Amino acid sequence: MLINFESKRKTMICPSCGGETSKHTTYLNRTLQDLSIIDKALTLNIRLKKFSCESSDCSRKVFSESISELAKGKARRTSRLNDMMIKLAMTYSAEVVTFRNSKYKKSR
Repeated sequence: MLINFESKRKTMICPSCGGETSKHTTYLNRTLQDLSIIDKALTLNIRLKKFSCESSDCSRKVFSESISELAKGKARRTSRLNDMMIKLAMTYSAEVVTFRNSKYKKSR
């Protein structure tokens, strides 16, 4: 399942100088895997704006919108999918260790 959406932000704060800008230049597409819905894989296709810093003193001229509430940096999966995967890995790892320990004790 694929869901397409785009941000409606009108302004952004420059991550370098902290100045607010509304000058948007181009777009950037981000594709993220998210938790499945009704046993169907879910992919989010997000169209983000690239903004141009309007401060002449700023070293960063172009930057894209942040979606830190969904995913970190250049991640390919949402934060909530990563969290679920870590929990599953920890659960199954603990089960394997428990199984091996019980098997080892029986063989002694």
